[in-house]
Amino acid sequence: MSRDGQVREVAGLPHRALVGVLAPHVDGKPLCVDDAHDGFVYPRHSGAAIPTAVACSDTIGRHDGPLGGEAMVTVSVFSALMFIAAAISACLAVFAFVVPGQRTHATNTFVMLNLATALWALGGFLRAVTRPPIPPIAAPIGSSMWWIGVLLMFGTAVVPPAWFLFAASHTRRYDLTRGLPRALVGAYFVIVSGAWLTNPLHGLMTARVPGDASAPGALVLSVALVSFGTIIWGVVTVARDFWRRGDPGHRGAAVALVACGMLPVAGAALFVSQRATGLSIPLDPAPILSVPMLIVLAAELFRSGLADVLPVAAAQAFDAMSDIAIVTDARLVVLTLNDAAKRELPTAKPGMQLADVLPETVGHTAECLRSDADYLPFELTRNGNVYWGRIHCTRRRGTAMGAVVLLSDITDLRYAQEQLRKATERNPGTAGVGRTGL
Repeated sequence: MSRDGQVREVAGLPHRALVGVLAPHVDGKPLCVDDAHDGFVYPRHSGAAIPTAVACSDTIGRHDGPLGGEAMVTVSVFSALMFIAAAISACLAVFAFVVPGQRTHATNTFVMLNLATALWALGGFLRAVTRPPIPPIAAPIGSSMWWIGVLLMFGTAVVPPAWFLFAASHTRRYDLTRGLPRALVGAYFVIVSGAWLTNPLHGLMTARVPGDASAPGALVLSVALVSFGTIIWGVVTVARDFWRRGDPGHRGAAVALVACGMLPVAGAALFVSQRATGLSIPLDPAPILSVPMLIVLAAELFRSGLADVLPVAAAQAFDAMSDIAIVTDARLVVLTLNDAAKRELPTAKPGMQLADVLPETVGHTAECLRSDADYLPFELTRNGNVYWGRIHCTRRRGTAMGAVVLLSDITDLRYAQEQLRKATERNPGTAGVGRTGL
């Protein structure tokens, strides 16, 4: 580089060229080429905000840089894949929101997961095409590059909580979506998003250090461990739910989900650890690698009716029933209750064990699920009332998927029968009338 700021030659950068007007030296030190091993060129001194840019051979345009000066707009295979990932995730979110006739916890969290992934991938696309001189997370608050960092934030602050809530909702573990678990999820989002958005002030996520462009902040390792662990737990939890259904289709989906689910985790882990491993990965590939997992997941969910959502007409009829109706899965976890059940059992909620809601029915339900029977009648007395109960098992290819517990209040009928029996004992001549009337 000459003293007039013109680029003459940069050794070791095939098919690349420095562009724009650059300060030839920073505090007497020459420009450092790719010192951060992230595919970009940075000033060696961390305190200087030099309008620097790297342009690939496929440069398509020039625009004002996010920190002032000139930057080049580039398109590459990597940026194209980021854009495709954003588009696919957005389409899945829209499809999941529009297609089902009834909103559920699983529906809402699946939409949130895909929207967060779409925004994350969009941020990766914008970073790839603008080639910023510094990581967006370290850009001055309010700058255009900082807003790109806001999009990238969704991958760290929103995707792991969304995965946790979706996995809990889809597997009907609603206890994990309330109380302390929900508070912890909210705390994670607030802490990570707050640290990310204000990072230029404290450097807890990405620090600017002398002699280098940036370095991992104090929170990076902790956040990475929590996010990786949460996503792995979510993938394994949903895959186990698929596997337990027993049929080849669901078991194949479980294997595919685990295989595809580990791709974004592995990609993000390599990106985070590249300084220690000596690798050079320009951008986090996790948004791109998340797409196969989301497609596998969406295909299975839509094939099954998106978390077993009942058709609207059937759901309305279910709620309008005068009988108590409770739907459970094969583990006797309550999936849903109709309005009559909610009135008679005000403390019952989805996600609770049937044993905590109607303990008198557990034995009958378990017996029906273990046997080959699809229907099991019984009678029970509860709180002075007599109920006629029926268990209807739901099976798929011979595997029990769950059961519907129905209870009809026959207290008045039993009272009438008892009065008739007593009358018959007092006056045997009325026995024929009793048989005819009933």
